[in-house]
Amino acid sequence: FYLGLVFALISAQSGLDKSLPMELENRVLDLKGHVVGLPVQKDGIERFRFQVESINGEDDSWTGLVSLSWYRSPIAVYPGDHLRISAKLANPRASLNPGVFDYEGWLFFNGISATGYVKGGEAFERIKSSLLAGQHHGYRWYLREKIMEMAGHSSIKGLLVALAIGESGQMSTEQWGNLTQTGTNHLLIISGLHVGLVAALV
Repeated sequence: FYLGLVFALISAQSGLDKSLPMELENRVLDLKGHVVGLPVQKDGIERFRFQVESINGEDDSWTGLVSLSWYRSPIAVYPGDHLRISAKLANPRASLNPGVFDYEGWLFFNGISATGYVKGGEAFERIKSSLLAGQHHGYRWYLREKIMEMAGHSSIKGLLVALAIGESGQMSTEQWGNLTQTGTNHLLIISGLHVGLVAALV
């Protein structure tokens, strides 16, 4: 019990130590790093996780995983992309209202230290693109695109992607609402992970 408690405290402190310094909040920063996970494009907004490797060209600057939004992105973002972009970051904040989804806790659980958005009018540069930077993410991205292509205009293609690879970013708000009301949203994502695991073993 005590070993588990110590491990939990060390893990929590490690996550807190990665918080974005206050002096970097709400400033336009020159970020250099690579895309992690599967980018999602919806309603003209590209959303993706970005592993910051340096800020303003300083190698000893703050580093961490951030969640970014890019409105009307001029380029398609792929897993493993190495980019230099200008963005504004902030530490995660969420409502304390009871019964509301704990967004800040969810970000902490997923190791995301900050959220922000890319400055669309500022300079950006794709340094290089390589799916090998995250092979499993590249393979999941390939599967997602193939499923979306084969499903065509079907209204359930987002559900198919979620069941096949556990990626729910393609589902509509209405579908999520139906799943939440019936209490089956967690079951869907867990089933997607299980299907992917069994498929990989086969």
